[in-house]
Amino acid sequence: MTDLVIQRGRPRRTHSEQFKQELVAQCSQPGMSLACVAIQHGLHPNLLSRWLKERILRDQSLVSTAPTSPQFVPVHFEPSQPADAPKSKTVSSKIEVSIDRGELRIVLKVDPSQLSDLGTMLRELLR
Repeated sequence: MTDLVIQRGRPRRTHSEQFKQELVAQCSQPGMSLACVAIQHGLHPNLLSRWLKERILRDQSLVSTAPTSPQFVPVHFEPSQPADAPKSKTVSSKIEVSIDRGELRIVLKVDPSQLSDLGTMLRELLR
């Protein structure tokens, strides 16, 4: 009696990390498509896509120590009068908001009744 051995498809191939990095670098060049690079090297585009995703995840894990947005912004409150100054009977009913972004400084003075509008405007402004 003879033994019958059936092999299906081609054997699984392994690729070096350097080879993977070269193909991923080729994909990032202008005008090169992932499918084109994969076909040129006899690979399925899904395999090359997986290598790209793995590289992105690896790169993100290296950068994950950096702070990400949104971040807390320091807010400084300055008293309108020195603490030891006598209290006056005139009290300002305006709320002042100061925003510094690089060279730009925005100072807003609004009535307390306009806080809802102020919040809407700040949300749009700080996007």
